Amino acid sequence: PKPSIFLTISKPTDEEVVQKKIITISGKTTNIATVIVLTENAEQILTPAVSGDFSTTITIENGQNIIEITAITPNRETVKTIRTVTFSTEEF
Repeated sequence: PKPSIFLTISKPTDEEVVQKKIITISGKTTNIATVIVLTENAEQILTPAVSGDFSTTITIENGQNIIEITAITPNRETVKTIRTVTFSTEEF
């Protein structure tokens, strides 16, 4: 059977280099799903809006940060996306 769950991440893009420690994680998923945002030192659990949209902010560490975003439906269907974001104050 085709899974009824999806996960689209609009921010951040993968391999993004940022100059701010606080970044926005946003996207869209099945509106009945629970979204878990996991970093090396934090975990956030989000409930998407009726439209399926979700957004939160997280604080990242210096250097490379791996952010795992997972959506889980009540019947345990799961989809996961990983984004790598690097904090740097250097000009490129």
